[in-house]
Amino acid sequence: MKIIEVKKLTKLYENKRGIKNLSFTLDEGNILCIIGNNGAGKTTALKCIMNLLIPDQGEILINGNSVLMDSKKYKRSISYIPELPIYYNELTVYDHLKFIAMAYELDYKEFENKVKFYASKYEVENYLHCYFNELSKVCFASKKYTM
Repeated sequence: MKIIEVKKLTKLYENKRGIKNLSFTLDEGNILCIIGNNGAGKTTALKCIMNLLIPDQGEILINGNSVLMDSKKYKRSISYIPELPIYYNELTVYDHLKFIAMAYELDYKEFENKVKFYASKYEVENYLHCYFNELSKVCFASKKYTM
């Protein structure tokens, strides 16, 4: 099954190259690496896939659905971790999770259950009420985790 299909994706900038006619697929169970020089369009392509940028041309399908037609539906099945994390100094880790859950219209009870489950599973309960500037960006896993 095709998880991601990118067909002739084009996003051009006035003073930058952007990307032109990029096509690829990602099948279920596979890993895709996008490699290229600085300015090659890797981040632009990912931002288009995440619907953070609107392409000039082309089509992007996630699980067969257009990212432009139903962005909330598909965003529940895909994640994007930017090169530089974006967080608000005024919010705790828990508040950030709640903010994202609200943006995706996740049921509050379901949100609470998921936070409790994953915080316990990854042993981070003590960090939920910390602010990001109190935390290190370095993480170490002491055991193998599966979702």
